[in-house]
Amino acid sequence: MKGAPERVLGRCSKILVDGKEEILDETALFGVQSANDRFGGMGERVLAFARTYLDPTTFKKEPAYPFDVKKWKTWREVREFDSAISGWFPMWNLTLVGIVSLQDPPRVGVAQSVLTC
Repeated sequence: MKGAPERVLGRCSKILVDGKEEILDETALFGVQSANDRFGGMGERVLAFARTYLDPTTFKKEPAYPFDVKKWKTWREVREFDSAISGWFPMWNLTLVGIVSLQDPPRVGVAQSVLTC
């Protein structure tokens, strides 16, 4: 999963540290949020990345598991696999892999739009 740190962090229960998964405790969360604040304070765009491993007994290649990204809003709060929900995939108890900061300069014409406003 990738997205705004505050959204992704809310779905994580673990963090990857030196290649090992650890519990995302208050200390680790504070460190990640501090880094996010520093990057944001510099005008950087920040993205968080998280992962999970899929259970191969549920998420099969043959026949292919019917992932459904179009209807995820109907089951986004469901935390455990439910065979009655077609296309469900895990979006909770993820492992935070890291955050990335990047420069995202304004598009051409934004400066003029700001001046006009």
